[in-house]
Amino acid sequence: MNSLSSIVHRIVKHPFMTTILVVALGFIGLHLFYYEHARSPEELAEKLVAQKHKAKDCFLFRTFDIGPRPTTYEMQMRCVREYAKLTRDPSACELLMPSEYGLSCINDVTSQEYENHMNSGFFEWDECSKPQSDPLRLDWCDLLRAHRNRNAADFLHIRNDVIRAGCTLKFEAWEKYPHLRGSFYFGKSAPQ
Repeated sequence: MNSLSSIVHRIVKHPFMTTILVVALGFIGLHLFYYEHARSPEELAEKLVAQKHKAKDCFLFRTFDIGPRPTTYEMQMRCVREYAKLTRDPSACELLMPSEYGLSCINDVTSQEYENHMNSGFFEWDECSKPQSDPLRLDWCDLLRAHRNRNAADFLHIRNDVIRAGCTLKFEAWEKYPHLRGSFYFGKSAPQ
């Protein structure tokens, strides 16, 4: 026991050695007790999707918050957003609520449905008065109507599951988080 106390005394006596020891133990601890190492939040999201894990596992991502870079929490949030986009599942964005970032995540996942059909979405409300035959165009009109009326019943007509889920989540956020109602993602003009 005497030798252990002399080792501890020598380490504590040298601040540089103490720092090295604490960093090394922290690094080893992070990798032993948390999710496997990933170089980026996007890489972890890809691993989680490939291994059929849930989005909440993004919060097992750990880094040292040293220097001018995003914090661990910001990187965890990026992982959740990437997970939602990879799985095309807007419900993963609920983990980011209540925040503008959560609303942005829902919008990004929903808008992916229009990636290869850009003429089917992102048009003005006036276009909806014209006859529509494309299901995605009809869904866009239903989405616009739901946003205008703030009525959950309008979401029921949306045929695309991802778009309907995204609209439902945004409506729930509107009801549950009044402080987000002024958000750009609810159709308010962007701050200038």
